[in-house]
Amino acid sequence: MIAHYLDPIIIGLFVLGLLIWFRNPITSKAGNLWWIHIVGFVAIYITIVWVVFCGELILNNRLQEFDLNNDGIFTSDEQTVEQTDTMERVANDTTRKFVIYTGLVYSAIITIALFLFYLFRIHVWAKYIKKTNG
Repeated sequence: MIAHYLDPIIIGLFVLGLLIWFRNPITSKAGNLWWIHIVGFVAIYITIVWVVFCGELILNNRLQEFDLNNDGIFTSDEQTVEQTDTMERVANDTTRKFVIYTGLVYSAIITIALFLFYLFRIHVWAKYIKKTNG
C-alpha cells in the first residue's frame, strides 16, 4: 500500500548521490549555478515524497490501533466514529497517491522560482548595489 513511495525516494537518493559524486564534471560543463539548482530540485522532490510517505505511515498505524484482535478486519465492536473517520482518510488517498507526479511539478515550480530569484538578485547586486559601493 505504501511501498510505491519508496521507489521515487530510492531513485531520487540515487540521482542525488550521482550528482554529488560527479559534481566536478557537471559544474565544469554546465556551471555551478545549474548544479546547485538541479540538486535542489531533486532534494525538494525527495522531501515532498518523504513527507507524504511519513503521513501515510502515520495514518496506517493509526488505523491499525483500532484493530483490536489484529486480524486485519474491523468487526462491529471495533468500528467507532474515529475508526470510520480514519478509514475514510486512508481510503481517500488520491492526492497522496499522485504525489509522485505532482511532486515533480511542485519541485520544478519551487526550483524555477528560486533560480529566477537568484538571477534577479545577481542582476540587482551587479547593477545597483555594487556600483554604489565600489
